[in-house]
Amino acid sequence: MPEFPNYQKTLVAILLALSAILLYAAGLAGPWLFDDHSNLLENSHLEFLPTVADEWRTAALSSDSGPLRRPLAMFSFAANSALGDGLSPLAVKATNLGIHLLAGLLLGGLALAVLRVVAPGAEREERNHW
Repeated sequence: MPEFPNYQKTLVAILLALSAILLYAAGLAGPWLFDDHSNLLENSHLEFLPTVADEWRTAALSSDSGPLRRPLAMFSFAANSALGDGLSPLAVKATNLGIHLLAGLLLGGLALAVLRVVAPGAEREERNHW
């Protein structure tokens, strides 16, 4: 597999991230949708004192959605609420987009690293290392 310089990989990652931002930009300023009212706006646990650690736990576990209760998503909503003046659709959607862009870039980097190792022509020692 041909090896590309780091600046080209970085440029591709930036272009992909900018493309995703442009695709989702129109929806960032949109209204609350679907279950946002019941899970976010009507959730009193998302209005808390950010200096009290146990209230962060309570906010993170405040959803009844699904068997795992969405603690990571609820934690990010709690962080939005604590850092801003309550919850706003723009802040929540922009945070969500940022989290997903970061996850996509990390997953893409992992995929490239795995492909580099298992590619035909990779050195045997390099494949055995993984």
